Formats: sequence, structure tokens, C-alpha cells
Amino acid sequence: MKKLRKITFIVILSALFCALCFAPKNVAKADTCEHISDGVVIVSAMPSLTSSGLKQETCSLCGEPVNVSSLPSLSVSDWNMGEITLPTFKDKGNIVYTLIEDENIVVNFELPTLGDSVYDLEVLTEPTLTSAGQVSFKHTSDKLVGVVNGTAELEILTDTSKWAKLVTTEATCASVGQATYTYILHTPLTFTAEIPIKEHSYEWVFETTPTTENGGVARHMCKNAPTSSPHYDISLNLPSIPTERVSDENYDFEVVTKPTLFGSGVGKFVYKDSETSQRYEKLFVTVEIPMLVLKSFYVEEGKLYIEYTDGSSECLGTVQGEKGDKGDQGEKGDKGETGEKGDKGDQGLTGATGQAGQAGATGSAGEKGEKGDKGDQGLKGADGADGENGKSYTGLVATSITVSIVSLIMAGAMLGILLKKKMLF
Repeated sequence: MKKLRKITFIVILSALFCALCFAPKNVAKADTCEHISDGVVIVSAMPSLTSSGLKQETCSLCGEPVNVSSLPSLSVSDWNMGEITLPTFKDKGNIVYTLIEDENIVVNFELPTLGDSVYDLEVLTEPTLTSAGQVSFKHTSDKLVGVVNGTAELEILTDTSKWAKLVTTEATCASVGQATYTYILHTPLTFTAEIPIKEHSYEWVFETTPTTENGGVARHMCKNAPTSSPHYDISLNLPSIPTERVSDENYDFEVVTKPTLFGSGVGKFVYKDSETSQRYEKLFVTVEIPMLVLKSFYVEEGKLYIEYTDGSSECLGTVQGEKGDKGDQGEKGDKGETGEKGDKGDQGLTGATGQAGQAGATGSAGEKGEKGDKGDQGLKGADGADGENGKSYTGLVATSITVSIVSLIMAGAMLGILLKKKMLF
């Protein structure tokens, strides 16, 4: 029993210790605090022209509001009106009020923009396409009549950031147009203005397009003319276009897209004055150029050409003569009397124009001794004449390479024999 009492005593003591440690310091409970004001008066509820507001101070101990009292409405008799910033259609205004009985209480009363219904507006000067306008305004409250009033500018109608334009009649080179302009910042402000007559702006167009059989008519038309009454200042009678795709005194022919073996192309005839040679770039007639059809191939001055059925041709590249035939092998030398090596057979003659090279001459016989070696092969024929189909290869180049290789092999063999017989060094 004593042990239980001791435990209970320890628990109660711990609880009291925690309460003392974590309790707020220097702040009394609100319901028991003896409030001490910090002396600073603030407006907690803003008064208006028709309703009162609230002012209060703050307890420096607990932060609760103290000395709460009402503020009168912003009437001229209770407040001194100070600096006034008049509103515009874009920006708000402001009036500074100071309480007569306490100059430390200052209220900033916000004035809405001129688009708000608290103002009476009157247009003094309507804006136009070339000049700004002007509107007068006054506050509708009796408290502010004669105080908040003034004039504001209405921007020029061409200022698209302020005016929305709705065209009702387009202007032309023959008559003025008409449009309605609505002020974006205050939509009840709407004005109607004339759109000035447009200047002439001409471009060439075909009234009748010329063909290979008939001529046509072109006119210098005004783009700003009314649809119901077209206007032009120049008219040209154009001759028919050529039946062949060539330039003549009346038209210059140009290829826009070349035809191929797989598809047609596009060309155009551009009209030019036959007397002055003046080109009218806007007056042209497009025609189809048929796809190419292969007729034949031919060679001319070492170049291969392809010819089409329309008479045109195209160079495909340069060609070379065909490879010459290989020269015949030289005959074997006769047996010598002295055992020396027979001389090498002479080379075959150069093949002419692709013909076979002649056989190499027979190697001369040795004086005595061993059998003469086999005569070398004749050289390959020289370049043949130009082939007619495709490109060929040069026989002389291949032959030179072959002879060079054979010469190196023979020189190596001779060097080996001389070393073996100790004829060198």
C-alpha cells in the first residue's frame, strides 16, 4: 500500500513539473488577463461612404484586441479629405481621409475605374480615325459630387488595344466604308466612323487566257475596286501561244519542271511586247511537257548520248576504246651449241584499233650447250577504238602493269642465277 502511494505521488509531481515547464510565459489567459494596450490604433474594419468602420488597439500581453470602437462613415463633417487621385478607364483612383478627432487614423478610400457604374459619363468629343476624343465623369454619391469629377481621354479609333472594330461596309477605290468601334475598357462607349476610300492598286490578270488556237485579253485591274463595278486602266490583246515549246517574238518559253522517262514536266509561256520586248511576269500560260520517250543511243567525239523521240538529247558521259586482244606467245628458242641461255622472244606488236596483237618473234638459238628458254609472251594490244555501248577499259594500262610484273620476276630470277654461280661480288 505504501509502495502504491509513493508511485501516485511521483506521477502527480511529474505532471505538475511538466505543466510549469511548458506553460506560456509572460502571457495571461484571455479571460483573466489584465489587458495592457500597446498604444497603436489600427483600423480593423474600413468605413465607406455609407457605413461605419472599426478601430482597435492590441493587448501587449495576450495579443487580444482592446479598446475596440466604431469609426464614422466617410462623411465630410467627420473626416478631413486629403490628397485625391482621380481614376481613369484603366487605373483606379484614391482619396486619403484623416479622422478629425484623431489625426493618427488615416483611411485610403479606393475609387474604381471609370467603367464602374458609380460614375456618370458624358462624351464631350467623339474620337475619330485621326484624333482622340474626350469624356467627362462625376461620382454619383452625394458625398463626392463636386469632389470626384474630371475628364478622361478616349484614344484614337485606330488604337486596336483600346477599340474593337466591326466592319459593316468595306471601303473601295470608288466609295468609303463604315465600321463600328467599341471601347474595350467600357463597352457602352460605341462609335461609328467612316473608313476612308482606298487608293487604286493594280495587278495584271487574264480576262481571256490565250491558247495555241486563239488569242486572249489581259487587263490591269484594280484590286480595291468593288466587285459589282470592276475597274482597270490598261487592256492588252494577246496573240495565241506557239504550238512548239520555243520562244518567239511574243512569248518567252521557260521550263519550270523538266520531264523525265517516268513523268511529264511543266513549262510556261511568258508574254512579252513584240515591239518593246517588255516582259509581263504576271501574264503567263502554263503547259504540260510530255514525259520523255527513248529513241536511241549514239557516240560522238568520245561521249555517249541518249536521244529522245522529241528530238532532244542528253550526254551520259565519256566513253573509251575496247580492250585490245592479248598478243600471241613467243616461240620457244632452238637448242644452243654452247649451253648458253637462248635470247628472249621479241614482244608482239601493238594491236591496232582493238585488233589482236601479232605473235612475238622466235627467240634466236644459242651457239651451243643447253636448250634455250621459252620466249616471253607478246605484249597486249594497244587501246582499241571507242566502243558504242557503255564505257570500256584501256588495254595499254593493263598491259603495262603485266609487263612490269613479268620484268620484275625475270630480273629476280637472273639475280638468283648470278649469285648461285658467284658471278657477283
